Amino acid sequence: MITNKNRQSYFLIYTFYVPFCLFVAVTQLLLGTQLHIFLMACLLLIIAGSPLLIFGVTDINALFAFGLLAKYSILPFLIKTLTGERIDVGLLDVDKTLMMILVGSLIVVIALAVSKTIRIRKKLLDISLSDRHLKLFGFLAYGLGFVLMMLHVFMHPKLIGGEMTPGFGGFGSFLGLLFLGVVATTAHLAKTDSKKIINIPIVLMLSGSLIISLADNIKLYFTLSLLSYLITLFLFRRKLSIRYVVFGLLLVLLYVSIFAPAIHTLRKPAFAEANYQQRAEMVMQFLCKNVPGMGGSSPDGTAIVNYYYYPKLHSPLVDRLEMVQDLDLVINGINLNNRVGWQPVYLALESALPSILVPNKRNEADIDFIAYQIGLTSKVEIWRQTIGIFGVSYAMFMSPGWMILTFFLLSSYFLMIRKLVAPSVIGNLFGAYLLVRFGMGFSEADVTGVIVTMVRTIPVDLVAIFILLRITRIMQKKRVS
Repeated sequence: MITNKNRQSYFLIYTFYVPFCLFVAVTQLLLGTQLHIFLMACLLLIIAGSPLLIFGVTDINALFAFGLLAKYSILPFLIKTLTGERIDVGLLDVDKTLMMILVGSLIVVIALAVSKTIRIRKKLLDISLSDRHLKLFGFLAYGLGFVLMMLHVFMHPKLIGGEMTPGFGGFGSFLGLLFLGVVATTAHLAKTDSKKIINIPIVLMLSGSLIISLADNIKLYFTLSLLSYLITLFLFRRKLSIRYVVFGLLLVLLYVSIFAPAIHTLRKPAFAEANYQQRAEMVMQFLCKNVPGMGGSSPDGTAIVNYYYYPKLHSPLVDRLEMVQDLDLVINGINLNNRVGWQPVYLALESALPSILVPNKRNEADIDFIAYQIGLTSKVEIWRQTIGIFGVSYAMFMSPGWMILTFFLLSSYFLMIRKLVAPSVIGNLFGAYLLVRFGMGFSEADVTGVIVTMVRTIPVDLVAIFILLRITRIMQKKRVS
């Protein structure tokens, strides 16, 4: 039986995804891609689109799975095609790398399907809020989140000269409140005013997140706040008006041309070691130099990193697209003698526990140890490559252990999301929040990241949400009385 959900999925896939796949396939054939590489790439694209086709384009877990698979196939293939390169150029062992991505993609789809077979009766965040409660809830969430994140910026340990300074990073656990506030406020706007696409509270929230990002020299705060606004507005309006498209494209253009280059250009020791007044001056100097209308013309791209898998791509966003290259390096560098074993799991548990219980936490991540093991670095140092769950699990146990670990982690993750919210993200406040909060991170998360999300981040978010809901209802009752 074909449902409305399936009709919507079929329409979007056949209207957009199938032509995209045909474009990539035909172009790669014209570029001279070998037949077996071409066939594997086509199969990867089919598998990448299957979660949306099978479970629907509005299913939150299907969107999580699609985002993960897009990082390993859709985006790399698109970039290679648009830059006129064969998808096998720049890899040490293209056959083994693509085969591993193929097997990993199948594991993702199987884990998603298995998680759907388990019946869950009650959702923890199956909560509806009146318009008045929703507005107050959004203001409280963002206000508290902004205060805690500013404390985090001032107090958390900082990487200076390759070494971490002492500090307290506990306030960073409440990062999600920033995005929850934007999601709730945008949902309130979408539900109560069918004409406006933005209002003053949302502008103030986005501005606040921008300030935090520039102060801490991290894109995450503003990036996810901006996505919280754009995605929530679409999910609650369910239509793409011309104003929305134009305004959204303008915001993305400003993000790519000014904000992201500013973060990357200022990401240097002089900025990290400066006080906050000096940081503000450095940011203003950058804007005056590079932003049209403020004394500049175009952003300076000289500090942008270039990766050999994308030799023609110079972009501050390229470090988000390196998972294929890093997986290729891991496959060719890891052997039975230098596997990292259970170390990523130990790091995840150490990171998840509060500093009171683990006062001397290690600053290095699992990917830092892997970079050392495969010879990318001469010592264990903070490297922060985007290796992804396939690469890290392979570095732990190689085959077939990486397949078992990947399946177990992903199926557990999908099951946890199902326990929290209803499947559809349309008009779903907390579904929209989870999609924004964890979608991007899940698409490039490694083993440690997935474990920390399940055992610490989501539980902390749940406690914060329930406390805020209680405060909101108490304050609303007092206002009514």
